[in-house]
Amino acid sequence: MEVCGVDAAEDRKKPKANENAASNGDNACAAGAAAADGNEGRCPIARAHTMYAQMSAASQFKCLKTLLDISSLQVLSQVHAAITPRLRLDFIGDLPTDLARNILRFCDARSLCNAAQVNRQWNKMAEDDVLWHRLCAQHINRKCASCGWGLPVLGPCRSKRTKLTWKTVYADRMLVEKSWRNGSYELTDMKGHKGAVLCLQFDSEKIVSGGADETMRVFCIRTGKCTKVFADHEDAVNCLQFDDKKVVSGTADGTVWIWNLDTGDMVRKLVGHTGSVTSLQFDEARLVSGSVDRTIRLWEFATGESHELCGHEDAVNSVRMHDNHVVSASDDGSVMLWDAETRQCVRVFKGHLSEVQSLGISHDVIVSGSLDNTIKFWNLNTGACFNTLFGHTDSISALWFNQLRLLSASQDETIKVWDRDSGQLVHTLRGHDSPVLCLAASDSRVVSGAEDGRICVWDFGSGSTQ
Repeated sequence: MEVCGVDAAEDRKKPKANENAASNGDNACAAGAAAADGNEGRCPIARAHTMYAQMSAASQFKCLKTLLDISSLQVLSQVHAAITPRLRLDFIGDLPTDLARNILRFCDARSLCNAAQVNRQWNKMAEDDVLWHRLCAQHINRKCASCGWGLPVLGPCRSKRTKLTWKTVYADRMLVEKSWRNGSYELTDMKGHKGAVLCLQFDSEKIVSGGADETMRVFCIRTGKCTKVFADHEDAVNCLQFDDKKVVSGTADGTVWIWNLDTGDMVRKLVGHTGSVTSLQFDEARLVSGSVDRTIRLWEFATGESHELCGHEDAVNSVRMHDNHVVSASDDGSVMLWDAETRQCVRVFKGHLSEVQSLGISHDVIVSGSLDNTIKFWNLNTGACFNTLFGHTDSISALWFNQLRLLSASQDETIKVWDRDSGQLVHTLRGHDSPVLCLAASDSRVVSGAEDGRICVWDFGSGSTQ
């Protein structure tokens, strides 16, 4: 009986002991694996902890899934709050530098800028010059195969930033490209010619123009003031080109003039054409000129000698040099490709329905503009026309293009900006009140001359940080 009494007393003590254990709650069980061995018989959570730790990954997943399936929404919310921080891994900060950079090189510019705002370590990686140099190589003067964007070249020293990095190079060019796409520019005009502006060229400091008033004028591109006048021509100046030392001009009296750019003195006069000189272009050794007399002449600077290229059946309106070739456009409606050494016609491009007035050439692409109001793209090697642009309501008077865009000036008083690859019209520039006769452009500016004697400058880089 005593034994039974003792047993009964001990049984009565057990519920109280269990209540004490329960009152301690999770504190006893949360002691972890270290206390689990001593409490295996008393705490089921500790026993489960030990069993779970010994399971394979697959078994652990099945066990957790079973528990989650029978858990309340409140418990699931608590589990989510506990798990989320454990799943946040700093995959950039925890990786070796080279591996982290290799991941970030797949990011575009916007993603890199976002990554730079995460923390200091991410900022350091996202600002890496290697990454931004790669983006510049993908976009500058070409269209990126991934995003379809291209960036202008610009000059080497345009940025006013004290520290020039590849990121600032990219950012400056992106601002200019956005201006081109959005049609954002600053428009100024210059006056000085007393007749139509027939030709012009510019650089970062000056504009040199030729007009029907038989003069060439030099304008400061920033102030718009005329700083020099070449007034010795005997007829209208139809075409010109300048470099660091000289200006070469072609006139309606059939002569080609070579001038000292600094002093304004005439150095030499080239005589050979029997009709108005309509177009010219030169490199270090030679000059090519086209004329109303239906001929093209190749002039040697060293000797002054010229060689005649004959083949067009009407006036030659435009000539361009390309490697060892000459390209010409004529009133006979054709474009011709010539070998400069043999002076023979290599290929004839036919497709325009009227006189071809203007030309452009880059790599293996020729662009021509005509009185039929169209612009055509030609493959230089095959002679095939692979695109025709419609949009102007009058004849095309001048063309300019690079790897990203094409610009066309027209008698309809407008300048149109086209996407070079797709041929889509991007913008129409309106500022002239008379036919636009000549056009020159760079990656951030357009300069045009019109029949009323005005020169317009469209600056797409004015809103940038440059």
